[in-house]
Order: sequence, then structure tokens, then C-alpha cells
Amino acid sequence: MAQHYEPVIECRLAELLRRRGWSQRKLVRKTGISRTTVASLCDPRWHISLGDRAMSMRVLATLCQALQVQPGTLLRLTSRPRPPRPPWAALRPQR
Repeated sequence: MAQHYEPVIECRLAELLRRRGWSQRKLVRKTGISRTTVASLCDPRWHISLGDRAMSMRVLATLCQALQVQPGTLLRLTSRPRPPRPPWAALRPQR
């Protein structure tokens, strides 16, 4: 069976912090973004998928300004395997 992939946007915040030698705490102090938000964006499992959660433009702009990077440096378009549909999903009408 062929593997299907879906487009996702990954956040590269942890990588950028590591390159600069910054801690999450330092970024929180510089930006005023909550510790919880910064921690979740540094989580390698964080991504934006179609119809998923999204990062606000304010947070994106604040992070880019603090790190002095363009949005394309912070976010990367990639793909990941689409999770298999459970058997009962066939019973629901498609949208």
C-alpha cells in the first residue's frame, strides 16, 4: 500500500536558539511570549497541518524580530506521512 504524505509547516525555533546559544528563558524575557508557547514551539513534534492549529502573526513577527530572521528561516515547509484513517472513518461522509 502506498504511503501518502501531507504538507506541514515545521517550526525551527529550537534549532535557531541552539545556534545562538540562547535558552528558552532568554527568548521569553526578550519577547514577552509565554514560556508555554515558546516551549511548545521548540517541541520537535510541533507543526502546522492543513486544518490544524496555527501560530499567530503577532507571535511569528515577534520571534522573527527578536531572532533577526525572516519568517522563511523560522518556518519550513515539508511533508510527513499522513496517519492512516481508522476503519470507522469510512462510515462518515467526506467533506
